[in-house]
Amino acid sequence: ALLHDVLEDSTIITTEDIHHSFGEGVLNTVLTLTRIKNEDYFDYIARINVDADANADAVKVKLADLRDNMNVLRLRHITDKDIARLNKYAAAYKLLNA
Repeated sequence: ALLHDVLEDSTIITTEDIHHSFGEGVLNTVLTLTRIKNEDYFDYIARINVDADANADAVKVKLADLRDNMNVLRLRHITDKDIARLNKYAAAYKLLNA
């Protein structure tokens, strides 16, 4: 779970590093959770969910990530932009949790 955004957020960590340190299973989960540049958000969610049984770890991690992102207690003030983002996350959560 700690590595779920590492390939998107880091230029230092590589897929080879993840494979060497954690193995192929963790690497596959991280790759599933990595949003491809310019990938539509809901296409990304569908890709995670395409084979929920095979991607069970990825689905669990993404659901936890969405729960964390939807926690309004971390926001000082809730704006219209925040509400739109929360609605997007809630829709993604519903798709993954179906």
